[in-house]
Amino acid sequence: MKANGFTLLEVLVAFVVLAMVLGGLLRVLSQSGRLEGSAANRQQAMAMAQSQLALLLSRKALPSSEERGKFDNGWRWQAKVSPFEGAEGNWLGTSNRAIEVQLTVSWGEHQQLMLTTLAIEGAL
Repeated sequence: MKANGFTLLEVLVAFVVLAMVLGGLLRVLSQSGRLEGSAANRQQAMAMAQSQLALLLSRKALPSSEERGKFDNGWRWQAKVSPFEGAEGNWLGTSNRAIEVQLTVSWGEHQQLMLTTLAIEGAL
């Protein structure tokens, strides 16, 4: 006599396969959410770094120094201003020297974004 339907073993194998597929899918979705959060943080850090850099460059004079501060959300920034190596003497026909400004925005324990730009000292 031939039985119709599935055996208990076939049903168990189907459940195991389904559980493995769903587990993998959940792992992928979880990782996707973390990467999206990381990208959003980097985008916010870029906007903050550009804003802080614009504030620094808007000053009349920017002596070689190091400055630190905090944003309203608790993230930290650090700026290093130094003469640009390789720009000796008369640069672009002016008596002004080139300076390098490096701005770093940090958040979390080990997350940071760094922007570096050059400016002509007298043009600030």
